[in-house]
Amino acid sequence: MAPEGLSRRELLVRGGAAAAALTVAGAGVAEAEPDLQPDGGRAGVVLREGTNLSAALSPDGRWIAVDLVTGIWVLPAGGGRARRLTDDLQDATLPTWSPDGRRLVFQSYRDGNFHLYVIDAAGGTPRKLTEGRFDHREPVFSPDGTKLAFSSDRDGSYGIHLLDLASGAISTVVSTPDEEASPRWSADGTKIVFTVNDTAIDVVTLATGARTRLVTATGADKLYGPAFGPGGQPSYLRLRGAEADLMLGDEQLTKGEDVFGFAANWSGSAVLYTADGHIRWREQSGAVKDIPFEAGVSTAPRDYRRRVRDLDSPAPKPVRGIASPVVSRDGKRIAFRALNAIYVVAAGGGRPQRLIGDGYFNSDPDFHPDGTKLLYTSDRLGTADLWLHDLGTGTDTVLTQLAGAQVAPRWSPDGGRVAYADQDGATWIHDVASNSAQQVTPPLFMPGRPTWSPDGSVLALAAVKPYSKRYREGTSQILTVDLKTHELRYAEPMPFRSFATRGDDGPLWSPDGRYLAFTVESVAWIAPVDGTGRLIGAPRQVTHDVTDSLAWQGNDTLVYLSKGRLKAQKIAGGEPRTIRLDFTWAPRSSAPRTSTPSRRSRRTPRPRSS
Repeated sequence: MAPEGLSRRELLVRGGAAAAALTVAGAGVAEAEPDLQPDGGRAGVVLREGTNLSAALSPDGRWIAVDLVTGIWVLPAGGGRARRLTDDLQDATLPTWSPDGRRLVFQSYRDGNFHLYVIDAAGGTPRKLTEGRFDHREPVFSPDGTKLAFSSDRDGSYGIHLLDLASGAISTVVSTPDEEASPRWSADGTKIVFTVNDTAIDVVTLATGARTRLVTATGADKLYGPAFGPGGQPSYLRLRGAEADLMLGDEQLTKGEDVFGFAANWSGSAVLYTADGHIRWREQSGAVKDIPFEAGVSTAPRDYRRRVRDLDSPAPKPVRGIASPVVSRDGKRIAFRALNAIYVVAAGGGRPQRLIGDGYFNSDPDFHPDGTKLLYTSDRLGTADLWLHDLGTGTDTVLTQLAGAQVAPRWSPDGGRVAYADQDGATWIHDVASNSAQQVTPPLFMPGRPTWSPDGSVLALAAVKPYSKRYREGTSQILTVDLKTHELRYAEPMPFRSFATRGDDGPLWSPDGRYLAFTVESVAWIAPVDGTGRLIGAPRQVTHDVTDSLAWQGNDTLVYLSKGRLKAQKIAGGEPRTIRLDFTWAPRSSAPRTSTPSRRSRRTPRPRSS
């Protein structure tokens, strides 16, 4: 299932993001620092620190490569002005040098996946080395310059792989269900050290495949950025609570520094690393020296006209935003949320009728199969509970009053059960007759609203299927829950493509059970399925305009939102029909407020506008 979210610090440490931090020379960089003037006269700033930057020392010790503001830069090893090699669009991080010092390899997120690129240290156009839908990260040259070691989730979890630079062939070094990452070569090229689940550091001998555990984290410690230090000892970052320290074997080298989680660069007994926003040298004696750098970055001034909004006018205004439309089983009515209330309107359009509007947050309506009641979520009792609105009498009664939240409900086809999600992303089923609830999925990361198979034996919902446990990356797929066997099964209707959102964008079972409808890349698709929700054919595109929030009207029509308007589209084709709403709102007028005189004052207060 979806992993727990990463802390901000762990996300930065793991991903090698290099957001900028700052010493600003301001818009007048051209005058204040003429040699750092960016982009031939554009305004800019000068950066002298970096947030979570990595640094790599060239083999001859003369240059340092760093990642800063999504680019790769090179500066003299003694410090100075940095020269940028890649542009903003490359989104490049984690550079390392070739053994001859003529090239740099790095990871880049330019096309939506991390891939490996190489660029001449003198400059030029980066050359892409890897392709495909999986991520390729953390590259490092072998000592003889013929191969790259890198990490990738291409096998379902992160493992260590080799890229032969001459042939382009990729081979696997280590690939298990664990998350193995952050590889570094030994000086003789016979071994690679790497992290395991961020809680251990292993080394593998390439000739034999023999694997040895070097370091095991204790308690809640996390380990990042392994490398071979003096005497073959492992160096690494140990993250212990708020403390991030550089380690060499069991020896803690730093104290009170915010060390960044990347491999250190050893030169004899001295080490180059990054901490506290700086590039830092540490000698064996313990002496520490920061290496100053300056990087000129251009900024694009914004020149736009602010829209003038008349917030005080009492004139009626058209309602621009409605959400979560659902259609009654007989196809005659549509319910939706707007203006913090629940409305219903004839399926052909017209003036919506407000059913529930008490000032609390009311959402997620769904018609009972017999059309007599409306199910919805409201927080009027302090937390989000499920409520019923009787469409005949207009009375509202609470259905669930459980700990936590109950949201995104959907009636079962027989009206005897309700599927919903809680605040942790777990899906539950509430039995109306027994007033009991059963959890049917573990907590997921922001799952979609569930939908029932026509016979009520299977639930389907949108859920992220991560590529690995290391990151939360993955695609939003169809997750089906067999309510008899409790089997959870993912299905990917369109490989490497996600649902538009996991809210109201499907999957949504057609009443006859033949199709699941969903939105991908802002258009609606339907895919044929069997009674268990298994895909039995290729998806087919139904809509061609911007599509969101799907609902079935019978078995042949999809109702949806398009740029704030309700539309209906026959799945067989043809032009969509706009469901026109006579729907306006106006600010409530309020009487001027007056304060009550205190007993200490007899003066009459002046009226004050609210």
